[in-house]
Amino acid sequence: NFFHYLTQDAFNIDISLLSKEQYTNKKEKYQDYMVLEQREIINNVDNLIDPNDLTIEKQIVRNFLFESNLIESLNNLKSEILQFFNLSKSIMEFINQNNESNELTSQMVHQHLKKIAKKEISSDLLHLLLEIAQNYFAADLRFKY
Repeated sequence: NFFHYLTQDAFNIDISLLSKEQYTNKKEKYQDYMVLEQREIINNVDNLIDPNDLTIEKQIVRNFLFESNLIESLNNLKSEILQFFNLSKSIMEFINQNNESNELTSQMVHQHLKKIAKKEISSDLLHLLLEIAQNYFAADLRFKY
């Protein structure tokens, strides 16, 4: 319920929590699953996670753990996740509206996000949002980011 609460009104998720023994006994069943054990990536399906490129994710976890008020911490984390969902969705919509008529660039998407978010968007955050748009919303990114 923890993950479902955090992603409510945002991402549809399918998470299974298993012991190492349960996973080992049914490994073939989980070959198409991302598998994590503590800080190690056991099965990185389609190389979706780059362990060296988790700047934003690490900052979110630090903020979550640093906040002493548990309710405040959960609400902040949920708010961040919802914001990522909405910004990534807006990228997908922007791309769908403009891909045919324009040669889109990451700079154009960046300017669009700055307008929507009403704040500066770091290159790390832009990269994360583009990854979400591509992998979750199946946005057709025809440019390098």
